Amino acid sequence: QCAQIETLVAEGIDILLISTASVADTALSNRLKELSDSGLPIVAVDRRPNDRSSLTAFVTASDHRIGRVSALWLAEHLGGQGCVWMLSGLAGASPAIRRQQAALSVLSQFPGIQVEFVSHTDWTPDGGYLTVARLLDDTGRPPDGVWCDSGLQGMGSVQQFLTRGLEVPAHTGGDLNGMYKLCLERKVPMVALDYPASMGARALEVALDILHGQPVPQRVEVPV
Repeated sequence: QCAQIETLVAEGIDILLISTASVADTALSNRLKELSDSGLPIVAVDRRPNDRSSLTAFVTASDHRIGRVSALWLAEHLGGQGCVWMLSGLAGASPAIRRQQAALSVLSQFPGIQVEFVSHTDWTPDGGYLTVARLLDDTGRPPDGVWCDSGLQGMGSVQQFLTRGLEVPAHTGGDLNGMYKLCLERKVPMVALDYPASMGARALEVALDILHGQPVPQRVEVPV
């Protein structure tokens, strides 16, 4: 991302829209701060850098709500009892961090729920597929529920159970039409809250407002 930013800056951009790959990327965060201090407006969408002071605005949706509601549904669906595997997205990405924190906080309120594993899957179907394969091999049994922060790895998780001829446990994980279709067709209990596609459009509107000299909020939250 740093190299891509340098290319854009060299082309003479007036504003930068960015979804940062990782909040732990210090070099990226420092470069964004340098650009901000030099006068370049920066709008983060979806994911932000660790140092928020470089941002003119951050356009997002509530990752906390996504993690909290999905985990609450899973716990209630299981009757407050059972073993849960958690498949988060990309390690270091702010949505994955916030969704996981919110979900763990909810699940901790149910003494009968055991969070057996917490893994990262890089937000890919292969990541979900291979992680569940490893966990099934290690434990020799399926869990009662699988919490996914996205349907990206959720699709791979569901498919792994189907490949092995196992009953698919309750899942969470949205943002992807394929996840909805797969669970509907296979009658898998599933709940999801999605990042709205309009979040990207809203970020562009905020950027245009900035370029027109209009004041904008530092944080713009699009409804989930």
